[in-house]
Amino acid sequence: MDKKMSDKILQDMLNRLLKITKNCREDMHEPDEQYISAHVYGDHLDNAFGDLPHFLGPFGASDGSYPHMEFVVCIKSDEKILNALNYTDFENRLCR
Repeated sequence: MDKKMSDKILQDMLNRLLKITKNCREDMHEPDEQYISAHVYGDHLDNAFGDLPHFLGPFGASDGSYPHMEFVVCIKSDEKILNALNYTDFENRLCR
């Protein structure tokens, strides 16, 4: 993947996070007061499956079971999944 495409994907990820956290304090102190939480699922670093964990339906669905899978960070509000980020992809793009 070239740098231009990688930058666009990172910007898309950041825009999704900004949209989700728009009502939170700028310093993200106590996001739980805005009913925002993060949950990490998985048991290994990889990025073969992308952002959406295979155990989830569309964004907004509830959790299901999660067998052996890549680390995915799910951003939730009132237990509904608003966004999911494959940790390895996110870390890789931040370090470029």
